[in-house]
Amino acid sequence: MCLLSTRHADIPESCVRYVGAMVDDVIKTGSEVPSTGDEASLLVVQSYDDLSRKLWRLEGLPLSITAVQGAHPALRYTQVFPPVPLKVDYSFFDRDKISRSLVPMEGKPCPAYITPITVICHMEGSGKWPHDRLAIRHIRTAFHICLAELLKKHHQYTCMPCPTHLDVWKDGLVFRIQVAYHREPQVLRESLNAEGLLIVRDNEEAQALEMATTHKPLLTSTLHGLQQQHQCFGEVCRLAKRWLGAQLFSEDITEDTADLLVASLFLQPAPFTPPG
Repeated sequence: MCLLSTRHADIPESCVRYVGAMVDDVIKTGSEVPSTGDEASLLVVQSYDDLSRKLWRLEGLPLSITAVQGAHPALRYTQVFPPVPLKVDYSFFDRDKISRSLVPMEGKPCPAYITPITVICHMEGSGKWPHDRLAIRHIRTAFHICLAELLKKHHQYTCMPCPTHLDVWKDGLVFRIQVAYHREPQVLRESLNAEGLLIVRDNEEAQALEMATTHKPLLTSTLHGLQQQHQCFGEVCRLAKRWLGAQLFSEDITEDTADLLVASLFLQPAPFTPPG
């Protein structure tokens, strides 16, 4: 830059000051190789894309998969400290004979915590789905078990199915798959009164489920698209969150809210121009 300005504009080098990347130190992680989080987020996204393709290609499910959507800040490049692939030291663990899970050995360090990356897996609508909230939960649990068996059989992934989700160990990361049925929030809103009439009433449980399975995946997908248009969007989000954390606002302003505030700077920047 200095060479170009000196040669073509006759501007001396002493008059040029580079101001880019001045705040990158604020969002750099403490890894051996300095990084602002873009590289770690890219690894997470690549691993998620591969898992998504494999979920789409699974055969043997009672119902087909209609959508696989991520619902985690790392998948939109906005998490300050994205999950880092963990290399397990197997000498610290024994294997459980029944579940084949790793169990820490006595006197060895406690295993590191790995933040799970939420993935919502929507199944197709069908008359096979019951119209009872408890029965739907049992069906979702059965799907978690079925997905675990297929992923282990075809791709040799370590899986741990639970009633509410399925944890999949892949590339040193943990993906938490949650099976969703699009009519479940509506079922949660329905009830019968004393006269046997159907009443539809909104409630917190239905709102929370709809937020987790519909709105958050849509938000992640939309902000991921914004990141593709503006390469610095993720860095600006991470920098803004570090500032909010330094001001002790993290408990009052959620990650999603911070991401939306930053997104407004890129989508409605007038009278200025988008950052970057």
